[in-house]
Amino acid sequence: RTLADNGAWNFPGAYKVGDFNGDGFDDFVYCNGDSWPEDNKLRYGAEDIMSSDEFTLLNIGTSPSLINMDWHDRVVYGDFNGDGYSDIAGANFKAYIYQGVAGFWLGGANPNTTCDLRIDRPSTSPYQQFGYYMAAGDFNGDGYCDVAISAPHALPAYDPVYKGYVYIFAGNSDLTDTTVSTDDYLQPPPTENIKIKCYPNPFHAEFPKISYEIEGELPSHIDSAIWTIHNIRGQVVHRQTADQPSKSGSLLPKKLSPGVYVVSLHINGQRISSSKITIK
Repeated sequence: RTLADNGAWNFPGAYKVGDFNGDGFDDFVYCNGDSWPEDNKLRYGAEDIMSSDEFTLLNIGTSPSLINMDWHDRVVYGDFNGDGYSDIAGANFKAYIYQGVAGFWLGGANPNTTCDLRIDRPSTSPYQQFGYYMAAGDFNGDGYCDVAISAPHALPAYDPVYKGYVYIFAGNSDLTDTTVSTDDYLQPPPTENIKIKCYPNPFHAEFPKISYEIEGELPSHIDSAIWTIHNIRGQVVHRQTADQPSKSGSLLPKKLSPGVYVVSLHINGQRISSSKITIK
């Protein structure tokens, strides 16, 4: 099955981006052509991937493409704002005659796929190909995924002795969806009255059992219920089906590495509540 095939001189690329919409399936982005703005696509994971929803990763205004997928390390992902959803960061080092630009797209239950944060090249790196490489991880150990973006070198005609920079952008809870201007009446109301308590917390990796309690009333009609555990990168590391979730119980994930994770309960395809846990 083929998603992108536009001729011999086009260079499609693809990157995994974790669970962007919180439905329990990992998602991916790909370029259907030459990485022009209209060619950069986000496709949701599903049991039938060829019939799943697909969206265009939109820019802010009329800026050039914020993602160039014709080379590696141009897209990274992680939970940059700690809300339990995977977020996307992309870069285009060729923009504005190799000055470079980067963009962030924040995940959510009903994301609009319009860029939420644009980062232009820092003043210390003019024409230095900002965004040539990217990396993501919790570099400072605060529970938020961070992003490192390089500006490695100049074009020879500009500054042959330039030594290069790597810029670190720290994840934090202030990152929010800045492009939503109207209420989405198709989106179910948030279930703020339902809370998940996981214990012990911190959780010790040598004991592969996470106990939980659900506070609040669950929906009266439940067609499907799924528990997921995501790491700080937004990847699903455990998925457990429950025919009818009880108000208390346990999850039995495989051995998890030390770090911060998000435990979520999905009912009828909608994530209704989440809880952070720390594994030592």
